[in-house]
Amino acid sequence: ATQRENNVKAGIFVLIALAIGIVVIFILGDLWNKFFGPPENTYHVSFTVEDGVGFLGSGSVVRIGGIDVGVVESVALDAGQNPIEGVHVEFTVPSDVALYSNATVSVVSGLISSESAISISSVGWDEAVRPEGASGPAGTRLVNGDGLVGASAGGMLGSMLGAQASA
Repeated sequence: ATQRENNVKAGIFVLIALAIGIVVIFILGDLWNKFFGPPENTYHVSFTVEDGVGFLGSGSVVRIGGIDVGVVESVALDAGQNPIEGVHVEFTVPSDVALYSNATVSVVSGLISSESAISISSVGWDEAVRPEGASGPAGTRLVNGDGLVGASAGGMLGSMLGAQASA
């Protein structure tokens, strides 16, 4: 019976060691966020065909203030329009990032690369969080699935630095 008891103890020890090892790998490798990551909201933004979206595509980065916060899920022409007048972009950001209907969203491109990104140069605001010196009408806080209207980046300078740089 002692041989069997030792085998059971060794088996329990190995299982506990494996469980601890997997937890350590998840924590150190930041795999927890990759698999069970923070909840995300999906938003839609529309650009005119004239403004275009450059080389924006699925997997492109979404930046707020130059910091990567999300990813573009899809880019497509607005279906059902003849002639086609818009480009529809779907992107995700963490749900703790508050966006408002008066946010400033544009497409920026790299200086020497063909990569493009969504740049949110202002997340917008409503009456409850109106920044000092803000002008214009207050927006409303967006919820998952809401849409925005994209702004033109304003030429080469704006496409590299964002819409407010060329204004």
